[in-house]
Amino acid sequence: MEIEIDPKVIAIFVLIMSFCFIVYGISNYIRIQNTGNIKTVNLEIYQDAECTIPLTNIDWGTVEPSQTYQYTAYIINKGNIPVTLTIVTENWNPIDANEFINLIWDKENVIFEPNIPMLVVFTLEIASEINNITEFSFDIVIYGN
Repeated sequence: MEIEIDPKVIAIFVLIMSFCFIVYGISNYIRIQNTGNIKTVNLEIYQDAECTIPLTNIDWGTVEPSQTYQYTAYIINKGNIPVTLTIVTENWNPIDANEFINLIWDKENVIFEPNIPMLVVFTLEIASEINNITEFSFDIVIYGN
């Protein structure tokens, strides 16, 4: 015994079921709001303890072989997490100047807390065997991690 169903009835049934699923889906959901904090590192460096004069250039002046020179600055971590800083030097001019001139600082691997200015001391060391270099320039790059 075979039952025949009118295609119009099937179409109406499909429409009703689709409508039910749509209504159920629309009226039965959960919304979950999200909030959070994004960890940021935002470093700033200044010439003064009040952190009002940005430091963009250090002029070491005239330097001599076998001597060291110091420059103080203030770094502030404007981010929202503690950060450990490290420095590298780049873009030496002349290219071989870094064989005779070395830059170090007193804050390697020190943790910088957010929003607390920290005094840093850069030390420039000039080798005794430096020769044929009468002018130099380089960039200091400070990395946080």
